[in-house]
Amino acid sequence: MDQQSQARETGGRRPSRASRKLAEKRVRRAERTARKKRGRDWTPIMYVSMMVALVLGALVLVAYSGSHVPKSINPAVGAQQNVGERVRTEPANHIPSGTQAHYLTDPPTSGQHYNVRGEAPLPWGFYAQAYPPEDWVHNLEHGGVVILYNCPQPQPTGGAQLIETDLSCPDSQSPVQDFISSAPPDALFHEVKIVATPYPVPGHRFAIVAWGWRLLMDSWDSGLAERFYEAHVDNGPERIP
Repeated sequence: MDQQSQARETGGRRPSRASRKLAEKRVRRAERTARKKRGRDWTPIMYVSMMVALVLGALVLVAYSGSHVPKSINPAVGAQQNVGERVRTEPANHIPSGTQAHYLTDPPTSGQHYNVRGEAPLPWGFYAQAYPPEDWVHNLEHGGVVILYNCPQPQPTGGAQLIETDLSCPDSQSPVQDFISSAPPDALFHEVKIVATPYPVPGHRFAIVAWGWRLLMDSWDSGLAERFYEAHVDNGPERIP
């Protein structure tokens, strides 16, 4: 509307301040209505949402990383070692390979042993083949833990004695294998210092031994086995990988 038209409508008078404000409000209202028709601008909301998502993602990542730090076992001290039965220790003497040792307990937890590279001590891990105590007692001396499991040996045929034969007893072997595969390493050498081998444990199905300690079990208990391992790993006379 031009000034002449406005003057005619108002009798030649200029619009008052109140009239001008009313007109401005009408213009702003019309502009808002037009923006709504064109569609709302979501850009600020999108930016805020992205920032919130990034912050939450960072917090979740930090929490996850903190709760999944790889576990390692430090040598236990004092009362922390009181898991299992303490056994009197014997001198850790080396004897010639092939010589039979004499132990005070069965299975032994210390004493005489062979010193043969690659065999005594045995490399850490699971074995289906039986090895003599003279081999793995050396592992105990190095602060390792040995799991012994009863596994019936096949009957010999033709009068020949079976030796160096892998034995099969899945009910005993499977839980032990699973335990070793998930056991944490020690903090000193980053090794899972466990040996498992068949052994005729007297009156029991399993025995777990460390230097001067033993734990006898009739059924496998992973929780108890883990406590024994954590209490006694790297607590032998020699801390060697």
